[in-house]
Amino acid sequence: MEKTTNPLLYLESKKKMMDYLYLNMSIPKIKSYIEQNNYIIRTHDKITKKNQKKVRHIQEPKKELKKIHKRLCYLLSLRAFPIYLHSGVRNRSYKSNAMVHIENDFVVNIDIEKYFPSCKVSQVYRLFTEKYFMSKDVAHILSSLSTWCGVIPTGSPLSQLLAFLVSEDMFNEVSDYCQSNMLHFSVYVDDITLSSKNPISNHHIKNIVTIIEKYEFTINKSKLKRFDKYKAKEITGVVIHNKKLFVPFKRKKKIIELICSKPVNLPSAFGCISEVQFIEGSSSLSHIRNYIKKSLFK
Repeated sequence: MEKTTNPLLYLESKKKMMDYLYLNMSIPKIKSYIEQNNYIIRTHDKITKKNQKKVRHIQEPKKELKKIHKRLCYLLSLRAFPIYLHSGVRNRSYKSNAMVHIENDFVVNIDIEKYFPSCKVSQVYRLFTEKYFMSKDVAHILSSLSTWCGVIPTGSPLSQLLAFLVSEDMFNEVSDYCQSNMLHFSVYVDDITLSSKNPISNHHIKNIVTIIEKYEFTINKSKLKRFDKYKAKEITGVVIHNKKLFVPFKRKKKIIELICSKPVNLPSAFGCISEVQFIEGSSSLSHIRNYIKKSLFK
C-alpha cells in the first residue's frame, strides 16, 4: 500500500487516530473500552449432521465499541483486495465464490478451524506496526480495541476483515502455490476452495495444509471435503451441478415448512425465496414468491 491509499498508513499521532475514529474523548476513556465487560457474550446452539449439539460462543461489542469497530473496519477497507477473496468485498459474495469453480470437475473444500479465535492480538499489533507502519502506542491502542481476551471476537463487524488482514500473507502464499499448479483458488472467510479440470492430488492438499500450519492456523479435518467429477459440489452453501448454481434442498425445504407452519411465517419464507432467486435466477420459485408477496401486501 502506498501512503496515499489509506489514512491509517504511517499513523503516529493519537490525536489523529481519535479524529479518524470520530472520537471526542480522552485516551483513558478510550482505553476503558478495552475492558471485557464492553462485550455481550451469547451462545448459539447448532445441531450437526451427526445429530450432535455444537455450541458456538459469540462476543458482540456493545453499542459504543461497535461504532468504533465499524469505523475502523471502514478505514481498513480503503484498499484493493485480492481477486481470490469473496467475503466482505463489495460486489462479491458466497455466490461469486462458487462461480469461480463452476467450470471445473474436481473440487476440494478446506476449512480453517476456529479461525477468529486463532487470530491473536499480537498478530493484529504486528499488522498495524509492520504493514501500516503505525507508532507502537497507536498500534497498541487499536489492536487492544479490536480484540477480546487477546483474540479477534466472533461477533464484531470488524472481525471478518481484520482476520483476513492478519492472515493475508498466508492466503497469498496459498494463491501463489495454486497459480503455479494450475489450481483455481478462492476464499470466503475461513473456507478455502480449490478446483481443477483434473483430479486434485493428495500432494497438493498436503502442501497447502503445510502452508496454513506454517502460519499457526489449523484445518478442520472433519470438514475437508472432495467432490469428484459428475457429483454435485457444495461450496459455501451453494451447490454446483451440471455447471449451474442451486440452493441446497434443505433450504428449499425450509420454505415449505415456513409456509405450512402455524402461524404462517410469510416474511421469513419471502426472504428464503429471495435467496433462492439470487442464486438460481429470478424465475426460480417465482409462483410461490408472487403468492407470498400478494399475501403480505394485500
